[in-house]
Amino acid sequence: MKVMISGLVNIETTLRVRKFPIDYYPIDYPFFGIASDVSGVAYNVAKALLALGDEIGLASFVGEDEEGKRILARLEAEGIGTGLLRRNLRQTPVTVALYDDQGRRQIYCAGLRRPEDSAQWRSERLRGGGGPGGVLQGDESLGRLFRLFRF
Repeated sequence: MKVMISGLVNIETTLRVRKFPIDYYPIDYPFFGIASDVSGVAYNVAKALLALGDEIGLASFVGEDEEGKRILARLEAEGIGTGLLRRNLRQTPVTVALYDDQGRRQIYCAGLRRPEDSAQWRSERLRGGGGPGGVLQGDESLGRLFRLFRF
């Protein structure tokens, strides 16, 4: 089956902490307690459906930065379609997830806004100025997504 997934793809760094609340240390050594990898709900769903034998296309936003390149390379290596992956963010979304041995976690997210979400971008668009050309708006968006999506 061919499946299109739309949602967040990001780089997530996890950090094992001793406890919550976190005590202050100028430096700590959580040996083998720091990891960084491609993550996000859309990515996780895509991997699960791919494992079940489905053909996957992923619609998401990343930046033109190293994290965006890392995500694109991973998706391509895993056989997840990238035809709807837009690279027009200022930075690729990243998260840092702190977790303890009891399973509690605290997550910090950055870069989850598109350029068109900013007041400056909207103001420029109203005056006929710049902004990314591939913004989907209104009723046309679903049709345009499906026209862009190629297996």
